[in-house]
Amino acid sequence: MEKYKNSIRRITIIYILVYFIIVGIYCVTYGSTPTGEWDDYSLPTVSIIKNHRFSITTDDVEAFKEFFPQWSTAIDNYELSGYVAKNGGQMPWYFPTYSIVCIPMILLLRLLELPATYAFIFTNFAFIMVLLLVVYFYLKSSDICKLELIILLSVNPIIFYLTWVSAETFIFAILGIAMVFWYNKWYKRAAFFVSVAGMLNPTIMSIGIIMIIEYLLKIWVSRDKSDNIFYVIKNNIHELIKYAFCYIIGIIPMIYNYYNTGYINLTAARFGATNGRESIIDRFFAYIFDLNYGIFPYYPFILIIGLLLIILAIYNKHWRYIEWFVAFIVNVILYSIMVHINCGMSGIARYNAWGNVVLICAICLYFNEIVKQHIINSSIQIALVVNVILIVIIVYHYGPMGANKTSYLKWTPIATYVIDHYPSLYNPLHSTFNSRTMHLDGGYIYETPIVYSGKDGYVRKILATSNNIEYLTENYAFSNNDGEKWFFNQLSSLTEKEQYISIPKRYEILKCSKYTIGEPIYFYTENYNAEPYVRSGISQCESWGTWTEGNEMVMCFKTNSEYENLHGKIKCNVYNGKQSISIYVNNNVVYSGIAEGQDIEFDFLNPGRNHTIIIKIEMPDAISPAELGESADSRVISLGLQEIVFIGE
Repeated sequence: MEKYKNSIRRITIIYILVYFIIVGIYCVTYGSTPTGEWDDYSLPTVSIIKNHRFSITTDDVEAFKEFFPQWSTAIDNYELSGYVAKNGGQMPWYFPTYSIVCIPMILLLRLLELPATYAFIFTNFAFIMVLLLVVYFYLKSSDICKLELIILLSVNPIIFYLTWVSAETFIFAILGIAMVFWYNKWYKRAAFFVSVAGMLNPTIMSIGIIMIIEYLLKIWVSRDKSDNIFYVIKNNIHELIKYAFCYIIGIIPMIYNYYNTGYINLTAARFGATNGRESIIDRFFAYIFDLNYGIFPYYPFILIIGLLLIILAIYNKHWRYIEWFVAFIVNVILYSIMVHINCGMSGIARYNAWGNVVLICAICLYFNEIVKQHIINSSIQIALVVNVILIVIIVYHYGPMGANKTSYLKWTPIATYVIDHYPSLYNPLHSTFNSRTMHLDGGYIYETPIVYSGKDGYVRKILATSNNIEYLTENYAFSNNDGEKWFFNQLSSLTEKEQYISIPKRYEILKCSKYTIGEPIYFYTENYNAEPYVRSGISQCESWGTWTEGNEMVMCFKTNSEYENLHGKIKCNVYNGKQSISIYVNNNVVYSGIAEGQDIEFDFLNPGRNHTIIIKIEMPDAISPAELGESADSRVISLGLQEIVFIGE
């Protein structure tokens, strides 16, 4: 038995070393990226070092450029909370706990004359390693349990956030350490670390409330049965005071914010931050199940196991697991209060990146205590292994550092697959549907209908009301009568309340707006009007135009034109010097050649008034800047569209 234990320990140490080397190489290769609210976290590091204050002045911004010259241009566009401290400086959104812990690494790198921008990713990685070592050396559990927990905490979507100049990784690690100490019943240490994590997000303090209840119950249950509540308090007053003091650090940011602004939390005080079109329960289920940023697509087996264990824990009266599961749920509910759910993220939502640590620890630490049957126990272990493999595949496919092959303004590959093939299975928040379909930050203000089309150009999902029936009737085309009949039947069931129409793949329905011959279709931000005509294959528009994305682009429209022939003209840039281009109109080739920056022109027969015109542009040579080593941009691009126009002849 001792030989078996030693083997597990050696495997664990080897795993930690290999993980350190592999992820460390990634960290050195990629470095920190100024992503999200990076200015709120990085500017205070300089203000604290130079001026010993938390708020930001213009002097701090100039000093920042000296500390981080690589980001000197980016910092000119910094945006903080908008609140002003009593000392006159601007206040970041967050209390500078994370900024403070990054300072030693910044000073060390400057001493070594190395780029200080790496301080953030190195600090993030260091805290992950500290968490793994705390589990190994301090967790009072079996060696195999330690190994399982270390693997699940290290092979985790938190990896996406290592490159971010933000507190997500720090919160994850500190919260994980708190869970280890809570499991060991080291209540004061657990309370201290929960409070440190809570300094950056007060919802975490809800976990502390569960811990306080357990601590008080422990004292009450262990009392002499003849003692009343006042006698119990008197006998334990010193321990109770010491335990209470462990939580004080968690309320320091609240006191600091209230002193300066009159609000205990700046994000919650923001206008509209807690009032949205979607309810708290809607956002809660989105945080759990959404295929873009929810927990489920990353941890399907763990969520299922967690729910099953709740049933068994209630049956077996295993109250401690129930406490931990409730702590996980309550924490998610509390951060669901915030309306801003479609904010910047790498794969999984930022809150979920650290919120999952409580669930993971609960399952790993308690399933052996709850389940005694060997077959079920082994099945759970197998499911955990499968979930780890799934995470490895997702992390690698999305891009290990920052999920750089994805974008929070687009559907993730998992969401894309489901909505393209089984659209009725995925009904996201309406704002999320708008944000990801229209490539908008937030997407909370919108008008229906909102239409999602797959890569083939066919419509898969529509968000609409009865007020949209006339528009939908006039602006869609059908490849077969069955599709037309089915679609109009769906329209007849629409009400004034927003609802989804999920279109099975067999019904080939195209969004097909009316186009006026001779009217330019613009692809640049100022005059952008391409949305009604482009079905698929373009990226978000920019000030100069829009890149095609992928190997084909699909357009569709109808006209009232009686011209026999139509002439198309595409004004565009060409990525990577030249690109092979083939253009099809209603499946007939009308152009094939090499584009090198000149206008692309082609002719085709007009199918008639109100007849559908489907234009498909194939671009087999499309390639991403990342593949060419030019930047981290992973979009597969070809033509930089500026304007398209069709005229009659």
